[in-house]
Amino acid sequence: MSYMYGLEHSNKNFERADSFGKNTFTTAFPVALANYIDREKNLPMNYIVAQAEDGNIPETAQIMMPLEELIGIDPHRAYYAFEDSFSGYDNYAVDQANRSDIVVKDADTGEEVSAFEVKLVVVPTSGTANRPREEQLCELVVRPPSIEQLCFSVAASFGKSERLTISDIIVDALGNPIDYEWNNEAFMLQRRRQVLNAADEITRQGLNRQAPFALMGEWRTVGQEAEFDPASFDIFFWSNFAFLQLFSNVMRNAIIRDTDSIGRPERALIWFVKSMFDYAAQGSVMFNRTHSLITFGGQTDKAGSFTNDNIARFVLSENFIYPRVSASEHSKIISPEGVAFLRPERRLDAVLYYTMTLK
Repeated sequence: MSYMYGLEHSNKNFERADSFGKNTFTTAFPVALANYIDREKNLPMNYIVAQAEDGNIPETAQIMMPLEELIGIDPHRAYYAFEDSFSGYDNYAVDQANRSDIVVKDADTGEEVSAFEVKLVVVPTSGTANRPREEQLCELVVRPPSIEQLCFSVAASFGKSERLTISDIIVDALGNPIDYEWNNEAFMLQRRRQVLNAADEITRQGLNRQAPFALMGEWRTVGQEAEFDPASFDIFFWSNFAFLQLFSNVMRNAIIRDTDSIGRPERALIWFVKSMFDYAAQGSVMFNRTHSLITFGGQTDKAGSFTNDNIARFVLSENFIYPRVSASEHSKIISPEGVAFLRPERRLDAVLYYTMTLK
């Protein structure tokens, strides 16, 4: 028995209050939602993938894919390890890879099959609540550890034997990366085009290698009210190269506008390219060093926050506008017993808690 749908096999006991804390809940709910959509509604997942034709600028598209293909195992046999290190990334780390949000294993054998970053977003934001439904959006916040995980994922997509390919791409785009003043904002402002070209070419050469990387759970309210929209919940997976386009897109727009400073998403793309160059040269992703080195005088707690035009082009679709799981189904994803363990300190917790207790 689990109070979260489909999470019977896990390193968290979802019959205990201590498994419903802030960090675990915001990861567990999207995973439970994905299992519910797959096992009860027999529907495939929304999957955001990168694409590019004839050397053009990379873009993204949404396709549909069964959950089993995305996580690499029959969901009935999946074991979910929260905040665990994925051994599949160890070959690309200095020692052991830092922890992923979720590692999926075979419940029978313990074999690790995949790892994901997990995001939970609400629609609409305060800035889009008064727009027509088709224009209401979410905010996707990305932290630096997700950029490190992205480096691991991209390195794994190419494979250890293709380190030279990554090196060639970056050297061809940047010229002489060893001589770059990576922590000098004025210097890097003049090299944004080269950094973007490197990221774009890594994407183009990685299209046939892209792998599921992030799991994003969507929930909707009626405007800014603490009330579920009748069409409330859906799931969107991102491939690693599609996720990279979030940052490339912002960099591209900044170059077009000729901005005079480097914002967080642009800095995160620089982190990514520098870390991938170090990996190609030395065999390990040394993200922590890069993250500490390249600050440009700002705080480094966020890699980027994406909303409005910077998220719309990636997520807007029929299933984002009208999610496939109704408000009335929430008690099938998290049981009333699980809701009783929540402490309404965040919006989803609060709406679930008060929907259950005050109705």
